[in-house]
Amino acid sequence: MSSTVRSRRPSRTFNRGPRTYGRPAEEVLATQTADLGVVLSRADGRVTVTVSGEIDICTGARLEEALDVATAYGAERIDVDFSGVSFCDCSGLSVLLRARRRAHEQGIAFRVTHVTSPVVQTLLGKTGTAGMLTGSDWG
Repeated sequence: MSSTVRSRRPSRTFNRGPRTYGRPAEEVLATQTADLGVVLSRADGRVTVTVSGEIDICTGARLEEALDVATAYGAERIDVDFSGVSFCDCSGLSVLLRARRRAHEQGIAFRVTHVTSPVVQTLLGKTGTAGMLTGSDWG
């Protein structure tokens, strides 16, 4: 059985998925389109946002909504897993920077992890944002 969880923006929704790994403390929310997939899971004071696909002007709003939901959980830390992201443009970068700012304003640690795409690494390196988002510098 599935229900819907709404964020601050009432026009978009995330479907509540099954609990994973049998841990009752972990909750999963997911959204999937042809171009972007986002899964949120939380456990032990941390929210992990696993992203797959391409982040651009068309899909950035969906990622931003997911990051808003993650921030609303009030976790101590948000990790954004980019291992499945093949492309991100400047609009996607803006989404990440806004989400980081909102998280930090609430005292939440925010980090983008597992950036494996050379395209995304180049974007972060050339814009000088790799260090603040991932803790690593590419250039």
